[in-house]
Amino acid sequence: LDGFMEINNITIAEAGFYECGVETAVGTIYGTSEVIVHAPPGPPGGVTAVELTANSGTVVWTDGAFYGSRIISYRIEGKTDHNSTWTILADEIVGEDIKYQGDRAEIDGRKQYTLEGKLSPWAAYSFRIAGYNNLGMGEWSEASPQYNTRPDKPYIPVTNVRSDGGRTGDLTIRWDPLPKQHQNAPGVYYKIYYRRIGVDEERDFQEKTLRNL
Repeated sequence: LDGFMEINNITIAEAGFYECGVETAVGTIYGTSEVIVHAPPGPPGGVTAVELTANSGTVVWTDGAFYGSRIISYRIEGKTDHNSTWTILADEIVGEDIKYQGDRAEIDGRKQYTLEGKLSPWAAYSFRIAGYNNLGMGEWSEASPQYNTRPDKPYIPVTNVRSDGGRTGDLTIRWDPLPKQHQNAPGVYYKIYYRRIGVDEERDFQEKTLRNL
């Protein structure tokens, strides 16, 4: 009769060489077979970031295990000191081979990808990466150390500008301040521009600078 061995719920840990022996009265013979388990990629390693500007930067990593199928693309996620939730920064992207890093020659399996305009200024970023193959997305890498982007001017205006009225000759103006993640630099302050409607239409706006609010 033909013999067989069945492995249920197989994992990468069961990959390897298996040996089966047949014993008779005159001796034993052995047969060997290799079991290859195909699975999504293993976790990348050595995740770092270089050349960070206010809103861009290059993420660098080393490929994880292939598990029988080549890695075809990657997902990069990031989180900041302003927001601890992992956010997708780039998905199904192709990593570039690193030709050199400083004075070092090309390192086999070392990849990089530049996030153009995907980052926020004045933030401390951690990154993580997962690879895709034809079986799906693999395990996440360990989170990288934190890397700081450079400060910049605010990119969005304040919201909910309104007036609560005031006494004769006075006007109270209120607005929702910029959240910290959108301030983009320390020492944020505000400027108010105003003029009377229907009376001063040809007149330039007057301004008032408000600091230390």
